[in-house]
Amino acid sequence: MTRQIFAKVDQCTVNFPVSDEPFEIVKKIIKDLHFEDILGDDSKVKALNHYDEAIGFYNGQIKIMWSSKSLSQGIMLYFTATGLRAWQDIGRLQNMRMDWPKFIAYLAGKSAHFTRLDVAVDVLDYPFEVEDLFKDLQEQKMLVLDAIKRTRKSDSQKFFGENQKITGFTVGSRSSNCFLRVYNKKIEQSRDNAPYIDLARTCKTWTRFEGEFKHDKAKAIIPDLMKNKLDNKVFSQKLLGYLVNQWSFVNQSKELISIWQDLKDKANGAEKIPPLEPKLNNRLISLLKWFLTGGAGGVFYRISKLFGEVGRNDFLEFMFEYVSKPNTIKHFSVPSNMEKDLELIKAQNPNIKTVKAYLAQTVKEIEQEKENDLDMKKEANHAHQAND
Repeated sequence: MTRQIFAKVDQCTVNFPVSDEPFEIVKKIIKDLHFEDILGDDSKVKALNHYDEAIGFYNGQIKIMWSSKSLSQGIMLYFTATGLRAWQDIGRLQNMRMDWPKFIAYLAGKSAHFTRLDVAVDVLDYPFEVEDLFKDLQEQKMLVLDAIKRTRKSDSQKFFGENQKITGFTVGSRSSNCFLRVYNKKIEQSRDNAPYIDLARTCKTWTRFEGEFKHDKAKAIIPDLMKNKLDNKVFSQKLLGYLVNQWSFVNQSKELISIWQDLKDKANGAEKIPPLEPKLNNRLISLLKWFLTGGAGGVFYRISKLFGEVGRNDFLEFMFEYVSKPNTIKHFSVPSNMEKDLELIKAQNPNIKTVKAYLAQTVKEIEQEKENDLDMKKEANHAHQAND
């Protein structure tokens, strides 16, 4: 065989926003993506993380999950590597396959975003094996750099193997936005009943570089892909660009090693995942968030616990009186920057709503931040990996 490089999505998780009855949206997703037509009837499966409802296809290798208690969590579409391959391959046989450019456009149209996307780059019949990379790392003949060209410390690299043979290593932390696995795919696929056993037996070497992108990195992918006209070739180049620009394998002179230069050439100028577009914080929401999550809200909670309902009402009456005559004795002193602050709030909210609307928005953002923190903790402990 000649040297070959392939880039694909190995597995992914997508979040759809919800503004109405979740199950109606779930049914629409199933219909749009032809899950029943391609994979047969759905089944009740166990939900992951903080979701409490889920249905699945292909023995649970594809799950659609939602919360019956919180619309803000959205609907989660979860593909293992096995499930994603089955949906695409069986769909192709039935002339229902949705290729990646079409799938990305569909997700963008639904305002959905990835919460995880694994980019798999397979390198076949190149004159090296994972053991060679391991040896060069150990002897510091090769270094791994991050996206801003800092050398990754050796303690961020973990090696694994079997039968006294190094079969792979990882770079980074699983709980981070970016996590890299490098492993011997030929050994993995040489096992009995492996889906690509024929290819594994034919090739001399088969190394996989697999980048796991999560959180903000994953969320930025669809907006980036939608910037230009997307076809299958460009999509493959974009995947390569995401991986080879997030990490660099270099020699002692900080020059790219041969395989990494080949991967960059194959990417054809495609760049790394850009940062999410910064959002201008709403000053009023920020103030209310501070009030509710610790500031004055914490004081009010203590007053309620210490003095009960009567004390709470006395405290509120005092506050109303205290701010009613600003800049007078025994009343609130207005800070010098208050006028500018009020001007900013009015500029950010030209059609200012009732305070109840802003309080509702603030609580929604607080709950979303709690869920994001919980997701990150659970993702760090969730070691599910489908090696396909």
